[in-house]
Amino acid sequence: MSDQEAQENELLALSSIYDDTVFIAAEDGSGGQFCSIIDLPDNFQINAPAPPGESVKYLPPIILHFQYPADYPSCSAPQFTLSCKWLTLQQLTMLCKHLDDLWTENSGMEILFTWAQYLQEEALGTLGITDVLDVTWIQEKRERETTKEVGDPRAIQDLASPSLLVPALVEYDQERRQHVFNTTMYNCNVCFGEKLGADCIGFKGCDHVYCKECMKGYFQVQISEGNVQCLQCPEPKCESQALPSQVQELVGGELFARYDRLLLQSSLEGMADVVYCPRKSCQCPVMLEPDSKMAGCTACGYTFCTLCKLAYHGVSPCRIKPGVIKLDGCNKMTCIKCRAYFCWLCGMILHHSNPYGHFNKPGSKCFNLLFQGMEEGEGGEEEFEEEEDDWDWIVFA
Repeated sequence: MSDQEAQENELLALSSIYDDTVFIAAEDGSGGQFCSIIDLPDNFQINAPAPPGESVKYLPPIILHFQYPADYPSCSAPQFTLSCKWLTLQQLTMLCKHLDDLWTENSGMEILFTWAQYLQEEALGTLGITDVLDVTWIQEKRERETTKEVGDPRAIQDLASPSLLVPALVEYDQERRQHVFNTTMYNCNVCFGEKLGADCIGFKGCDHVYCKECMKGYFQVQISEGNVQCLQCPEPKCESQALPSQVQELVGGELFARYDRLLLQSSLEGMADVVYCPRKSCQCPVMLEPDSKMAGCTACGYTFCTLCKLAYHGVSPCRIKPGVIKLDGCNKMTCIKCRAYFCWLCGMILHHSNPYGHFNKPGSKCFNLLFQGMEEGEGGEEEFEEEEDDWDWIVFA
């Protein structure tokens, strides 16, 4: 068999073994490119000046560019370069030498598959890399950027700037994970159909997978009903939440805008130091100052009392006091108009961060009277611990 025929057969064999994300042959048959995608052990970590914060599953490939000389494989080895973002010039030089050694051991034979297997399966072992990739050398490289490193001229460190290495590793890991997800088949536990990952979404944290069609209907119903905090994994007892980007992809612009607005509103309502401007034409969130009954809306300029929501009146008492009828429950009350806490027995306004302190403080005239007036069996300490707002009332403005 001539060298030309051997080269053509080798390229044909490599194309049948690897897909085009791994191996690409030159159009003129004179060479090609092999991307060595390395399988990493579980919980593989990166030791860097600013580590990514979580384990990585995929590293950017070690790339072998090769070109056939006319007398390959009978006499000469393929000419090649070896490039990588996360290996030092010295480490790449070491791998180049190992490829030379493999050719020496197998001279006269097609060598590319042997080189490809070595880079994919044994390169990390040669470099002593097991479960941690140490790239702290990027800090040293920043400090001596003007110094020219010496190594094998075929070794190319494909990194424009040391500061870009960790972001590049994280970006590639995410892209590769998504590619693997998109090309894998999954069973949807809602419709029980088998779907390609590209037609599914996976919940971050639990890795449960459902088809997009089922999740689209699920998200649309929840958002339409205002249950934006309930867009979680349908798996029983699983609390993983859908990412906003996943919701946006499935429900469209108009419904996502409602989801975004309600989610922000829900988050603000859970903050003790945030109220909404009482002007119906505004309704913007307003930050409260500690221990102050005055709040100022930065959007419309309205200054108001945080208790009655009317224009701020200084030390004067609130001008409107709604009538209250208490049906049952404990004596810590909440005004439906201004959300202030107050004591049913004495009418005192209670501190928002600790409204029960009024009933627990010795010397208070309502000490130990939180449940006074409740019928036996209606409440108690055990029930109070489980259900904070144990009251029922009607307000007449």
